[in-house]
Amino acid sequence: MAAVEDGFDQPVAGLGLTFELKGKNHSGFETGLLYRSINISGSGFLNGQNIDYVVVNSFLSIPLMYKFYSNIVNVSLGCTMDFYVGSRIKGPSKDLINLVAPSTTASPGFIIKLSKSISLSDKIILEPDIHFAPNLGYQMAYIGVGLAIKSNF
Repeated sequence: MAAVEDGFDQPVAGLGLTFELKGKNHSGFETGLLYRSINISGSGFLNGQNIDYVVVNSFLSIPLMYKFYSNIVNVSLGCTMDFYVGSRIKGPSKDLINLVAPSTTASPGFIIKLSKSISLSDKIILEPDIHFAPNLGYQMAYIGVGLAIKSNF
């Protein structure tokens, strides 16, 4: 039997590929495939022993966002579907992984992102961003910064 107390912490780098379709009048759409991880650290009792652990839960996220372009800042807002792809544990016992892994394999959420397009040349654009993406089913949120290098075709 195990008792677990956990918390979300320790930022983890993610990776993604996005696609953007810019329309008229400052409007466009953005989607992609993003790989994200959440570290969950805590302590628990397992077989009468107190142990510390870190579990890394990994997800694939598919956002679908409306994007408003401006000279000052771009704003993206939309929904996401996150898919749980696995966990790994850093600690003495693999038995805790089932206690902190999500109980469902897919869950919806939403995302808001602020970004700034910086032209490096006629075809290359650098776009740093800050984003907030809560997930409704997993009861967690991604808060992060990103850096996109874009090419105009």
